[in-house]
Amino acid sequence: MKKRQFGAILAAAALAAVLATGCGSKKEETKAASDVASEAVDAASSMVESANAAASSGVDEANKAASGAMEEANKAASDAAKMGEDAASAAVEGANKAASDAAKMGEDAAKAGAEAADKAGEAAEKAGAAAESAGAAAEKAGETAESR
Repeated sequence: MKKRQFGAILAAAALAAVLATGCGSKKEETKAASDVASEAVDAASSMVESANAAASSGVDEANKAASGAMEEANKAASDAAKMGEDAASAAVEGANKAASDAAKMGEDAAKAGAEAADKAGEAAEKAGAAAESAGAAAEKAGETAESR
């Protein structure tokens, strides 16, 4: 596109030179036309250089802005990942504590159950001994009743 613009400017300058000279071939007119064409070409070249510099500067600024935006997006993603990792870690710690507490409660309940079973066994032994004593007493009473 720049080459087309530059070519169009050169063609316009050449046309201006031809029109400035008229159709004559006098040396002075040709020199004046050549000077006008040369000035037009110089002006066009200067404009093209300015346009190229402005475009290049704009591209550099766009690249810097895009690079900055990418860095910020990467940092935001990294921060979000870190927050998610921290939350997951806290959740695992909470779950481990809850499981530990539940295991401790189960252990305490099992211990209490074992103690209750021991006491029930002792009570059963005492009841058995009492039943034996009652049986022996009943037998003695039966013997006494027979002997009379």
